Amino acid sequence: MSILARACAATVLVLGGCRTEVPEPTTIRDAFARHVILQARGDYEALYGLLVKEARDRIARTHENLRRCKEMIEREYPRHLQRQALADLGPPEVRDAPTPARFYAALLGASNRPTLTVADRLKSSVRQIAKTEHGTLVVTTVSGERSEWIEEGDGRFYRVPDEEETARLQEEFLRSVRSLETTTAAVKTFDRLR
Repeated sequence: MSILARACAATVLVLGGCRTEVPEPTTIRDAFARHVILQARGDYEALYGLLVKEARDRIARTHENLRRCKEMIEREYPRHLQRQALADLGPPEVRDAPTPARFYAALLGASNRPTLTVADRLKSSVRQIAKTEHGTLVVTTVSGERSEWIEEGDGRFYRVPDEEETARLQEEFLRSVRSLETTTAAVKTFDRLR
């Protein structure tokens, strides 16, 4: 069975509601099929592993900043201020995420498997794969959806977040930096007042 046939079969099985093995992302078609299967399952925690290293690193730094804020608030803030300070960090599933992958899933609000429509099925069927001048690969689906991928030197392909996702990840990172600065300053103030 060809790679394309395997990817299409995996897509049809998943979108049809059947269980199927998730292919390893060692070819662009298998990487795309893996993405489609995981997305159909609503498994955003596993989708984190398909992101390019730069995006995973940014998410990990954001997660670490919020984790540090949460620890300082719980350890150093006066009890009556803790609840609001923790709420300011985000909902519990975001601020309590134990790993960057779980944090990413919580950011995307991936608690339920998405409902798949006919349009979603068209978004999962590959029409074309083209190489860009930067060496990345762009997968275009039958519906015209595009996703950019790159092989990062380990024999696996990774997804480059689109502009909207990149902007959201950057916004969350900057928010986490500001939260860390604010929390650190508040802790210093509380120390002086003791």
